[in-house]
Formats: sequence, C-alpha cells, structure tokens
Amino acid sequence: MGRDNKKKLNILIATIEPFPKGMANTNRITSYAKGMVELGHSVTVHCVKPTEQVGRQILNKKTKGTYNCIQYEYTAGTTVWPPHGKEKLKKMFLLFTGLKNSIRLILKYRKLRGIDGVIMNYHDVKDILAYKLLTVFLGIPLVYEISEFPFAINPLAKYRKNMLGRLYSNLYVNTVYKLFDGMIIMTHPLMEYFKKLTHKKSILVHVPMTVDYSRFEKNYPDAEKKYIAYAGAMGGNKDGVDILIRAFDLISKDYSDYYLYLIGDAPEADMTKLKNLAARSESSDKIVFTGRVDNFEVPKIIMQAQILALARPSSLQATGGFPTKLGEYLATGNPAIVTKVGDIPKYLKDGENAFISEPDSAEAFAEKMRFVIDNPDIAQQVGINGKKVVYEFFNYKKQAQTISNLFYQLKFLSANTN
Repeated sequence: MGRDNKKKLNILIATIEPFPKGMANTNRITSYAKGMVELGHSVTVHCVKPTEQVGRQILNKKTKGTYNCIQYEYTAGTTVWPPHGKEKLKKMFLLFTGLKNSIRLILKYRKLRGIDGVIMNYHDVKDILAYKLLTVFLGIPLVYEISEFPFAINPLAKYRKNMLGRLYSNLYVNTVYKLFDGMIIMTHPLMEYFKKLTHKKSILVHVPMTVDYSRFEKNYPDAEKKYIAYAGAMGGNKDGVDILIRAFDLISKDYSDYYLYLIGDAPEADMTKLKNLAARSESSDKIVFTGRVDNFEVPKIIMQAQILALARPSSLQATGGFPTKLGEYLATGNPAIVTKVGDIPKYLKDGENAFISEPDSAEAFAEKMRFVIDNPDIAQQVGINGKKVVYEFFNYKKQAQTISNLFYQLKFLSANTN
C-alpha cells in the first residue's frame, strides 16, 4: 500500500460537461483534476458529447488540447451540438462516435502509458454499460462522481408521470449504481443515500465541493459601479435567481447606487421568464444580464462585487447538492449571502463566515442584503473568515489526495482479490 501511494496514476474522466471553459461542473472537474496533476498523476478528460450550442456564444472551439497540464479531447471530433430539435440523425451519430472514440483512445492509452481508472460524472445508461465492460476487460476500476440526487428519483421528471417511466427509474436506481467500483460523493445526504444502492465492495468517499483558490489570488482595481453578483447557470430555477431579482427590487430604492449583475445564461424559455420578471420590477434599469461569460473572466467579475448572492430555494436538488459557485464566492474574500439548504449549514455559520438566509423568501434575503450594505466592517470580516473555510474544507489539493487514495484502495483491493 505504501508503494502504491507513490506510484503515478493515469486517470480518465469521461464527461458531457464543457472543457476547459464552462460553469460550476466544469470548474469542479478542473479543480480536482489539477490537484491530481500537482500530486504527480496524469489526468485526461474526454468530452464524449459536443457541449457548445448553436446560437449561443461558443467558448470551446478546440477539439483537443492541454489546460493546466490536464489533457482533454472532444471525442466526437467537434465541440458544437446541432440546434435544438433538428438533425436527429446527426446527433445520434455524434453520440455514438463520441463514445466509440473514447473507448478506442482508452485502449490506446493502455498500450502507451497504462491506465488506472475511469471516472464518470453523467448518467447515460448505454455509456455506463460500455465503460463498465471496458474497465472489466482492462481490469481497472470504474468510479462514479456524483454531486446531486439521481435524475431518476426526481418526481418532476416527465418520465415519472406514467407507470412505465416510474418502473424504469426504480430499476435504474436499484441496479445501475451497483456497476461502479467506487463513488466520489459531494454531500452527506448523498453518502447516506448511495450506501444503500452500491455493491458491498464498492468504496465511497466524501469529496465536498472543491475550489482552485489560485484563481482568486489576483488583485483587481475597484469596479466603476457597486454591484451584487450572482454567477452560474440560471436555468431550472435551481439557484433561485427569481427570488434574488425580487429581493434586489425590495432594497433598490434605498441603495440606488447598487446594481445587480446576473452572470451566466439559461435555456431560452427560462431566460425569457427571468428577463420579463426583471423588466416588470421597479429596479429594471439596475439589473444587468451579462450573458454567458468565459469562466476565465469570472474571477475578476465576482472579486469586484460588493456582495455575492445565492438565493437557492429548498428542493431535492438543494438537499443533495452543494453549489460549487459558493466555494468560488468564499474564495474571493467578499461577503456571501446564501440560503440555509443542504450541507451549507455544516460548513458556514450566519454572521461568522457567511450570511445565511431562510430559503424561499425574497423578504428574508433582502434583509440580509440590507445588513451587509449597512455594516461594511462586519461584512468585510465575515468575507475574510469565509475564505478560511475554503482553505480548510474545500481545498482542491486535499480533496485530490482523497481521490488518489480511493484509486490506491481500489487497486489494493483488486490485487488482493485476484
């Protein structure tokens, strides 16, 4: 076991997230992958599905390259996904090609440098089965990285509205997770949930949200305007952007020099709803939708903010997940206002290292905003304390070591089994 701890690992991450430019999930992959590289390991990312959308800003144009010493490749040969509702045959071809080429490349890696494991972080059944067959053939572990409750238990999912869909989702939950040799799990509720669904020899490790804090160590000049900022994917109301807009509207008259910056984008229907809500508010001229922003530029924008806001509502997703953007907020050293959902209270205390509001209430969130603006000295100290939490709990280097140890354990277990 001691020798294995010094051996270089060659790990493959299979994902459908954009890379290297993206939002929260991309940043999580990048942070722990970078940590593993800094530990001396080799990490390759396969984007098995094109991630860039026609009609939206294309941030990832290269189909292969290296970022922070992490090799990556769009295995379908393109980064661009066909328009919504069109070119169905082409989409099927791209999905098939992406998976086929990923498998082909893994077999190539085996000959050239060896491979010690595959991490998956998406839930497509056919891909899980394909990677499982491959990893069994190669004699290496297949590990699942999960940051939310399974899509299959969401009562709002369309397929759960009929009996056949419910049968499928129950079958999925009770069989698919037994295919993985290990799991990288973000929160305590998810740990408890998946313990009941994995096979007996599967090793589960708790890896909370990870932050590459080096992205937030540069000093920037003050912005021309004072603003409260939210940065993330605004679709599906998972982060309560509508609540944030209403909360800002409640305080805007009293703090007329403040703006609200909403950084990111959403599917057209969701974005239209948010923009219409903002247009109807009395503070419409102070609410700025920036659109999709290169994640390399996000640190500057949020570091120049006076307040960082996340009005995440109570939900199944909030209970199981932990927002990566919150770690980035804390890493800036600026005061963050968040809601009391999921694992957040396990790491943060109201008025000590963050400002915590009750969820689902624009009025409660507005009151926290007022307090932060009216008490800048307290807010500044709370922001400084919040940054300490990042180094202690969300340190990408520490969590990368946890992931490395998981593969060493799986390797040790496999060797002793055989």
